[in-house]
Amino acid sequence: SAATVNSVDNKGIQIVINIVDIEEQKRLEQEIKERNKALEYSNAELEQFAYIASHDLKEPLRTLRSFSDHLFKDLQRQNQSRVKQDIAFIRDASSRMAVLIDDLLQLSRAGNAEYKLELFSAKQCIAEVAEQLRTLIHETNTQLIVEPLPNIVGDRAQIRHVFQNLISNAIKFRREGINPEIKISATTKQELNAPIVIRIEDNGIGIEPEFIPKVFGAFKKYHHQTQFEGTGIGLAIVKKVIERHKGDISVQSTVGQGTSFFITLPNNRNLVKSIVPPQLKVI
Repeated sequence: SAATVNSVDNKGIQIVINIVDIEEQKRLEQEIKERNKALEYSNAELEQFAYIASHDLKEPLRTLRSFSDHLFKDLQRQNQSRVKQDIAFIRDASSRMAVLIDDLLQLSRAGNAEYKLELFSAKQCIAEVAEQLRTLIHETNTQLIVEPLPNIVGDRAQIRHVFQNLISNAIKFRREGINPEIKISATTKQELNAPIVIRIEDNGIGIEPEFIPKVFGAFKKYHHQTQFEGTGIGLAIVKKVIERHKGDISVQSTVGQGTSFFITLPNNRNLVKSIVPPQLKVI
């Protein structure tokens, strides 16, 4: 909006002042920036999905085609032992492809699912995860140390999935002969709306330096060892969930000593106070 002010000074000189409100213009410019950023993110996702389709899904397809050919020939030769072997390879490749497709769907849903924002206790959320993983924690003699954590705003189910993935990984990638120890803590600066940083630290085998830059990539495993099951999709989903919450996740690791993941989430106290239930104190 704009306004014009006319006045005459004591010397009889007319002064014209134009006042222009640029608040709306700034809002539109910010909206354009956000849409462009979302478009760039969407394009990057499309490139990633194209890469997965052209590389990761082709490997089990090649196996299916190859051993289907072998099966056809071995049936003609009536080689029963080879027929059984061919069928086993075909079933294994089919199973791996099914897992890849399911994981790809999970990754897609993590980026597009409608989120329900609510205020909840991060510590209570982790307690729920610990209950779900109770058998695994007991069987591996895992010590889970949870320090005081703040209340956070987010989609409770999605954040719970993040904690479950990181805690499960910490147990999976444990050092032989050493009981897993997982410590979860948080730091929040005193400044208004300063971000919350949650640290998940373990004493596991660590991550080799060459894998650190790729650790959050879809279907990218971050260990040379082949004894660990999984497709490598978990951390890609974790990163997508955190980014949907306008946050960030990073990792530090030392081989043979352990790994720490750092989750940074926005701490909008105005938003917190607007939705906080009476029985839950804002901290």
